[in-house]
Amino acid sequence: MKLKRVLLLVCFLVPTLSYAKTFTIFHTNDEHSRLLGFAPDYEYNPAITGDGTVGGAARLSTLLNQKRATAQTKGPMLTLEAGDFSMGTLFQLISREKGVELQLFKLLQYDAISLGNHEFDFGVKGLSQMIESALREVGSLPPIVASNLVLTSNDPRDEKLRQFVKQGVIKPYVVLERGGLRFGILGLIGYEATEVTTNKAPVQFADPIQTAKHMADLLRKQEKVDVVIALSHSGVARNDPNWLGTELLTVGDDGKWIGEDINLAKAVPDIDVIISGHSHTPLNTPIIIGKTVIVQAGAEMRYLGELELDSKEQKVHVTHYNLNPINDQILGDAAITQKVEEFKKYINETKLLSFNASFEKAAAKIDHTVTRVYTDNAIGHLLATAFQSAAQADIGFCPDGIIRDDIFHGKSGIQSFSDIFRLSPLGIGEIDEESGYPIIKVSVNGKELKQIIEVLLLAYKVKGSNYHPRFSGMEIDYNPYRIPLDRVIEARLKKTDGRTETIDFNDEKRLYSIGTTSYVGKFFWVIPEVSMGLFSVTPKFADGRPIIDLKDSLVNGEPGATTLHEYKSWRAIFDYLQKLPKEASSGLPIIPTDGDVVRSPLNPMPNLAPSHLFKNATWIQWTGMSALSVVLVIFASLGLSLARRRQRKKVTFIG
Repeated sequence: MKLKRVLLLVCFLVPTLSYAKTFTIFHTNDEHSRLLGFAPDYEYNPAITGDGTVGGAARLSTLLNQKRATAQTKGPMLTLEAGDFSMGTLFQLISREKGVELQLFKLLQYDAISLGNHEFDFGVKGLSQMIESALREVGSLPPIVASNLVLTSNDPRDEKLRQFVKQGVIKPYVVLERGGLRFGILGLIGYEATEVTTNKAPVQFADPIQTAKHMADLLRKQEKVDVVIALSHSGVARNDPNWLGTELLTVGDDGKWIGEDINLAKAVPDIDVIISGHSHTPLNTPIIIGKTVIVQAGAEMRYLGELELDSKEQKVHVTHYNLNPINDQILGDAAITQKVEEFKKYINETKLLSFNASFEKAAAKIDHTVTRVYTDNAIGHLLATAFQSAAQADIGFCPDGIIRDDIFHGKSGIQSFSDIFRLSPLGIGEIDEESGYPIIKVSVNGKELKQIIEVLLLAYKVKGSNYHPRFSGMEIDYNPYRIPLDRVIEARLKKTDGRTETIDFNDEKRLYSIGTTSYVGKFFWVIPEVSMGLFSVTPKFADGRPIIDLKDSLVNGEPGATTLHEYKSWRAIFDYLQKLPKEASSGLPIIPTDGDVVRSPLNPMPNLAPSHLFKNATWIQWTGMSALSVVLVIFASLGLSLARRRQRKKVTFIG
């Protein structure tokens, strides 16, 4: 009898007990059209192991299938993407025609994807074409979640996107039911990503944190979800000035984390999981803020994130996490390999024949791997010199942010056309709609050139290493002890014959020409704004006439043609390589990796001597130092006065 009562009690209580449910999230971000592996492209062979490369869509597919087979025995699974899946390799040449990146998300069975800033590089029209083409090729897509995307009501430029919203292709959020759990997924583009989203007009982006608060509340209360997931193209980083942004990071207990996704987790605790993107940060361990879990899988298909959690009473906790490297021990999925080869063939036949190029065409050779981190100058010098050469300018200029890849030596050091293209692939034309920012040429006088340098010296300290400037044809001495915006001591032009010419900052008639990309060059026109009116720079033609419209500064890539042909940055690099000395055995240009190319043109000269503190100084330095002198005098006077008072008190006491 007693046993029956116990059994009845157990039967009554069991339905009311809440059991933890295990689920797994696979996640990626920032693929940047990187469908092939990391190495010279012709060395990548996913059909074998041990080829020395990492990454690639075929190997990602194999790894996903392996991991899913194991995870499905534990509970429901989701595969999610946090944006910037496009722009970065030759595959972007057919993103609008074929929607190649979106096709792969369908073939790899992703459950939801979000947008990043680079999805707008081809403009709103280009994004619409990418989606439309992918739908035509594969019939349907994983839901595109864009919670803070704000479309217009009647502007024809985003009409297609409005149609995709009505059709449910683009959603403000999505609810997925898996294994008895309801998952609510929102998608965000963060503040900094919004700031650098080019060609986004006429769409806008609502405040990501306010949007996240609203969406999380809606998902909890209205949709009754168990788990809230944010696909956030915002980012995390080490709070460390020496952090380069590329090394694998293991989370410690020191709390040295910054970034918009850290702020998002603190501001919206109702979010359980943040799948982070934008900062290209490979996190080997999740960051936990309150009860919110933050993960990110680096970039460019080098890793697959695998996050296993338990959900109980609308709370989750991590039971396992692994940042799986996509390495050469993984055999690629044959079907995906075939699809990628079809894309390559189409690009070779429709896009590259006119350039006498192909994916595999050998373009240059290098003696060792060089990287894009700001402490390595070789690639920055190569790009700046290529832009200088294309514009036939005195100076070439290239900030780190437009350097998009390393140059890998691989087994032979030979670089194919596709490898060179990846160095500067971004953007779209000013007068055409083809891939690549065009080269521009502007002239400024010595005073204006100093102002440009001063802003750049401050910008990368404030905004990060992406703004770190690289120059060719010029070297700069500056004193970091001087007042910001007036630190340049001297600048010199470097002539091709080895001579140098000191730039006269006071000569407003002598003009100096600068070659760079249109994306970077737009900065020249806004210097008065970014300097809050302290500086005034007017880009000019060689004869001194002001350039009002940036389009008038475009360099013609076909000088003999009757119409202007944009000279794309990637073509400028390829053309410059042909001018370099060639290896006798292969006949290939040798990419320089030593000598001047590895020395930064920025020479810090910290010195408190008056000759260094005031050489070529403007009113900014004089005013700043005068104010500092006054402050020091005041403090010295106060110190002396206090000392005298103490002395008087001491004397009175003794007496």
